[in-house]
Amino acid sequence: MRLGSAVRDARSIDALRSRRSVAAAVFLTALSSAACLIGLSHGAGAFPGAEENQMKISAMATVVAAASTMAVASKAEAQAFANAVEWKSSAGGNGHWYSVQMPTGAAISWSFAQSECTRQGGHLASITSGQENAFVAQVAANPVYWTVDLSYLTYCIGPWLGGFQPADAAEPSGGWTWVTGETWGYQNWFTDAFEPNNGCGGEDYLHFLTQGSTVPSAWWNDGGGPECSPGPKSYVIEWSADCNNDGLVDYGQCRDGSLADFDGNNVPDCCDQGTLCTIGDYPVQWRVEDGGNGHWYARRSFTGADRSHGNAATLAESQGGALATVLSQGEGAVLRHINRSEFRSYWIGGVQVDPSCGGTGCEWRWATGEPWGYENWCCGGDDDVTGAEDCLACSEDGLWNSVPCDGGLGVNHYMVEWSADCNNDGIIDYGQILQGQFADVDANGVPDICESYAVPREYPTIQAAIDAVPAGECGLVSVAAGTYSESFSLNGKD
Repeated sequence: MRLGSAVRDARSIDALRSRRSVAAAVFLTALSSAACLIGLSHGAGAFPGAEENQMKISAMATVVAAASTMAVASKAEAQAFANAVEWKSSAGGNGHWYSVQMPTGAAISWSFAQSECTRQGGHLASITSGQENAFVAQVAANPVYWTVDLSYLTYCIGPWLGGFQPADAAEPSGGWTWVTGETWGYQNWFTDAFEPNNGCGGEDYLHFLTQGSTVPSAWWNDGGGPECSPGPKSYVIEWSADCNNDGLVDYGQCRDGSLADFDGNNVPDCCDQGTLCTIGDYPVQWRVEDGGNGHWYARRSFTGADRSHGNAATLAESQGGALATVLSQGEGAVLRHINRSEFRSYWIGGVQVDPSCGGTGCEWRWATGEPWGYENWCCGGDDDVTGAEDCLACSEDGLWNSVPCDGGLGVNHYMVEWSADCNNDGIIDYGQILQGQFADVDANGVPDICESYAVPREYPTIQAAIDAVPAGECGLVSVAAGTYSESFSLNGKD
């Protein structure tokens, strides 16, 4: 370790664990206590934008509460999606994913770092070759993850890695091993500083270190001694698991939606459940704790001949979503990763404000009404070479192209985004459907309890609205303020 380092009290952040809070939504006045309830309400508080006031139609009112769990993750986890990098097999790598994480900016223990990695479905990085060491060092090269210590000599203290010494090992070089159990062979100790040296005692854990410079490097040091401080404030997490033995690392498949991970633990749901894993285009959440907006996204393929932008928008809406909007570079990166193909273009939700504009310099808007600001045009801008390129598509590299809306240029896919929160509990409805918290019997991407049958806006009478609720499904009949004189019946619906 660093000889002559100032001795400071070790700071523990064991309390900095992710916390879970439960948000409950209570939102149904029912006509029946049966399993599927049809509610009549009429109140501004019932659903966003409703103009009705609460009205009880039946003396038997049942309140249905739905509880959902929302993770409040560490700051380190918020960095994972943004900077996780695959060491691709095509580049001579192992196909594993790596990310450097920094919980708070304060020193952390090696054991805390490893426990955080385990919680996220990974482990502290193990390094078995010079090539891997160079790659991991590059992932961790940002100086923000390193601590400069000038208390004795000049040290630049880098992230924790997955090497450790068992308690009974001979100091300073004996018994070093990897948390994965991989063979300890390749080493890159900072030999010019006589590492490893157990200089402070108890230096049984591995991290990157530079001595004599404030520039990050790929050299190793033994650390963790209780009297050697400051210690590392960050760590490198590695994801290497392949639970279904398909030759691909699970983490990457969870990130791109080829395997479902609806609970967000970075382990495919099929492996958690012990069921057969089937490759597909599963929805992926851009998690708030990963710096995202909490929305869900999925790439869809056309099944019919109509591959127009308009049909894509209709199909997205039929699934409870909308064509994706790209409001930032980070959101664009998420979509690009979900697309996961070198040769697949897809529709997103941009359209020209004035389709008759033609040429370059035309004004664009998002069909959802969100503000138009961020742009990521291919080839320097919106070219509209045909004068009729009024709809927006993403190419395989995530760059934008203006394209004729009929899809004649080979746009064979579309990207759906789910952002609705019909009960205002702060959680996107579609994720709650995927996680089994809300029923969606009609599979339209909208929780059954959030579907409203409005009187008289959509149906002329209360009875007509009740009749419109499909048998065996749940629906909310919303009645606008006014006087109604009619009798009605559930007609056997339960």
